Amino acid sequence: MKTRHFRNGVELKPLAEDPHFDFNFQQIRALPKEIAVHPGDSFEVDCIYDSSKLTGPTIGGLSTHDEMCLSFIYYYPVMKLSSCISTPNYNNFPFAMKDLKHVIDTTDWTNGTVVDYFVENIEKSDVFQYCVGEHLKSPDPQQTFSPFKNEHPYVPPTPDCS
Repeated sequence: MKTRHFRNGVELKPLAEDPHFDFNFQQIRALPKEIAVHPGDSFEVDCIYDSSKLTGPTIGGLSTHDEMCLSFIYYYPVMKLSSCISTPNYNNFPFAMKDLKHVIDTTDWTNGTVVDYFVENIEKSDVFQYCVGEHLKSPDPQQTFSPFKNEHPYVPPTPDCS
């Protein structure tokens, strides 16, 4: 699990990274120092799942039976923002959203070509974002945007061995 931070199309140091996340040992982690977030900054939360022992598809969602990938970020000064969510629109697929569950249930997920096809098209899909809060001036808090592809991925510094 990694919470990535982007500014002006460049990836900054991740806010958090846990290569050994365990649902049974969740905790709040304070950052070692405060991080400034500027207007236009964006975040991406990446998770890797091992569902190799499952026989059916793994569905994302908020149930403990689903796969979750959430990052909660505390910030100040306070804004009257209740929540923001985002999800792929799946607009690069030749099926309607109402058919997504059927497609997931009937797809051969053991076929690597099929999996690659889904991953590639999800990454190309627009992202739907919805924010709720009193401070939002827009009459429609829903937005769709095309995510940018990071040209300069974050590389952690090499430990000083001297």
